[in-house]
Amino acid sequence: MIKKNKTFLEQNKYRTYPKLNAPEQFNFVPLEVGHVQLWSDFLWDTCVNRLTIHYVFSGKGTLEKDGKTYHLSRGEAFVINHAEPFKYSADHDDPWHYYWIHFKSPKFAKKIKTLDSPVFKTKNESAFLDCVARGECGTLTSEFIISKLYLLHDDIFAGKQIESFNLAMEVAICINDNYSSNLTLEQLASQFNVSRNHLSILFKEKYGISVKQYILRVKFGKAKEFLKQGHSVKETAYLCGYTDQLAFSKMYKKVYGITPKSVYESSK
Repeated sequence: MIKKNKTFLEQNKYRTYPKLNAPEQFNFVPLEVGHVQLWSDFLWDTCVNRLTIHYVFSGKGTLEKDGKTYHLSRGEAFVINHAEPFKYSADHDDPWHYYWIHFKSPKFAKKIKTLDSPVFKTKNESAFLDCVARGECGTLTSEFIISKLYLLHDDIFAGKQIESFNLAMEVAICINDNYSSNLTLEQLASQFNVSRNHLSILFKEKYGISVKQYILRVKFGKAKEFLKQGHSVKETAYLCGYTDQLAFSKMYKKVYGITPKSVYESSK
């Protein structure tokens, strides 16, 4: 009896997954890789057009940035935009030995502004070691460095993006629950213990509009509902947090192009 060979399709089982989004293109321009052991303070001048990701291979050191001091040790990394002031120094008793990758990327520079901290843990130590090893062997290419930068991007932002989106969602829920209050970006940033700029970037990244625009959308969306339910313009203004009926009417017309009075009258 001749045993029939299984076809390729019969030998393998296939699973399909939802189509993934294409990776963001950051237009990385690699400049330099290297490693060094430092014993003294090191201060960069600002306005240098480059970014650097440092990896602490051994020892300890500190980074000072935006009024905060970070204590780093083996396995930690930090990302720096040289257009902003910072200072780092080696520990006196256990000076660090770190690796670095210098590169340019305006889009990446903009994205790191959303970070609460420039320090991160990385699972990709080899990204640094392999770049330096290839450099010493004369086989380092820009494409190789770029592939490692994408790996490090995931270390920097993985989880933080989810955390950021959750924060934006919490702010949106707060706005929806408090549409009758005169909320401002400053109040919301203070309530959620983040900077105005940080909140603005995160919120627009998730919802595509500013916090102020979202507040108006929610507030006047509710106003339209109240008017259609038969509430007077005065009642609706009060329910939406306006003490000045005229100011409410002007803003309503600016948002929808018609007066709230016409909506109210059409609901009768």
